[in-house]
Amino acid sequence: MHGLEVGFNLSCKPQPVIKSAICYKGTPFESIVSRFKGNGVVCRYSDFDIKLYDKNKQFPFIKIPTLRVELKIKRSRPLHDCGITTLSDLKRGECIAKLVSLLVDKIRDCVFFDYQAKPIGVTANQLLIWQRFSNPNYWNGLSRNMRYKAKKRYSELMEKYGAKDFGVMLVGMIQGKSSELLQSKQIKGLRFPHSDGNSESTKRVTFSDFKYLCTNVTSKGEGEATPVEQSEEMKNADKRRYCKCCGRDITHQRKDSVFCSEKYFGKEAKKCRNKDSNRRMIIKRKIKNAMEKEKMMQVVYVDSNGLEYSDILEAREINVSREWLERVKSVSVLDGTEETQTGENAKEYISKLMCNNKKERL
Repeated sequence: MHGLEVGFNLSCKPQPVIKSAICYKGTPFESIVSRFKGNGVVCRYSDFDIKLYDKNKQFPFIKIPTLRVELKIKRSRPLHDCGITTLSDLKRGECIAKLVSLLVDKIRDCVFFDYQAKPIGVTANQLLIWQRFSNPNYWNGLSRNMRYKAKKRYSELMEKYGAKDFGVMLVGMIQGKSSELLQSKQIKGLRFPHSDGNSESTKRVTFSDFKYLCTNVTSKGEGEATPVEQSEEMKNADKRRYCKCCGRDITHQRKDSVFCSEKYFGKEAKKCRNKDSNRRMIIKRKIKNAMEKEKMMQVVYVDSNGLEYSDILEAREINVSREWLERVKSVSVLDGTEETQTGENAKEYISKLMCNNKKERL
């Protein structure tokens, strides 16, 4: 790998932070040239860029004030220092943690100046000393040791004058967000009952969710497990089939039937097949429209603990595993219409979108 972008979307007002960014180790931040006026600032180096920009100006449909803090790595050297040489290394938690630490270190070395702070009861000379910290040329003229002492003095004055330390604030938010994300990735969804790890148990135990196996689960007991009695109704329940559209019992139809048959329900049965066909055609049309116009989509899903999250992605970026597909609750195309697919429709929408994405890559 020769390049990578590491960043976080932080829930805070972007403009005060962006306006307060002065420099990184003496190199000043400059405005990002884009069609979004006042969108953000960037500090450029040969190996990397540090970016701070307003996500709301880029995507106006985002309701929560969001600041994007990003480290754009342009050469392989910083990646090698994090133990990353191939894409597969990004699956390793320790490599991700090193990338986050790299971003945090860069933010710590940045200088932010709170222009809203108003020192009270200071002399003209003291005010001049305070204001010089907002000048990137001052920081640029300092050696490494002098810069360390200046930052220490600046921190003391910020605390004295009640100024906001945006650098400390960003570091705290990044570390909190990264811990949350890394923890959610490590905790796999334990959807099924499991033992408490006590391998010395000598009594038979039965997990209610596994009763359909017709067997008591024994950890270390004596004798054979005994079957659990099932009623005739429970035995027949698994054999019943229902229309995918209206839910009518179609057990008596052909084994491969998924909709009501005209043979048994008359012309009214056509409505089931047509209704499902129309629904699928509408989904296909929406997907095609979203991809052609490169629209953004908001996907709402739950983690293994039942906590609800949402991500905003471009239609072409969506690619999830079967496990995560089952966790999807809704998907919305962010085009102003606020049209939302929920439940099984949302899962089918995502599945077809991923199929289209695979076809385009071929």
